[in-house]
This record gives sequence, structure tokens and C-alpha cells, in this order.
Amino acid sequence: MRSSLSGLEEQLEAAWLGFQRASGLLASDEQLAPLTQALHPIGLARLTALVNAAGFSDPARIFQALDVEGFLLQRRR
Repeated sequence: MRSSLSGLEEQLEAAWLGFQRASGLLASDEQLAPLTQALHPIGLARLTALVNAAGFSDPARIFQALDVEGFLLQRRR
């Protein structure tokens, strides 16, 4: 685990790894590196600014599990 993570983030990462291993999605930690090194979480305010600038309405969260969120976006006319 990365030392820069808070205690809660470390617990979430451990839970996510456990879920992936139990589901057969992850056979080893080497497979995880490409998935976590490219992640750059942003807050809702930054996401809203980005999607608005791209011509979409404010994001509406429709799914959340661990560190994964899904949003519904509608293109402005």
C-alpha cells in the first residue's frame, strides 16, 4: 500500500483488492499497478466544471461502490 493514503483510503483499497481477488478479477498485485497508477480522483465541483465546459448538464450520481462512481450526463441542446 502507498504510504500517502489515509487510514480510511487504505481500508478501502484493501477491500477493493479483496473483492477483485475473490471475484477472480485480480490474480496478483502486478495486475493492479496499471489500474491504480493512472487514477486521478477529482471532486464533484471539478467534475461539474469539466462536464459543463464540454457541453453537458450537471452530473447526476446514479451509482457508487467503494471508489467507483457512475454519473448520468445529458448533452445540452
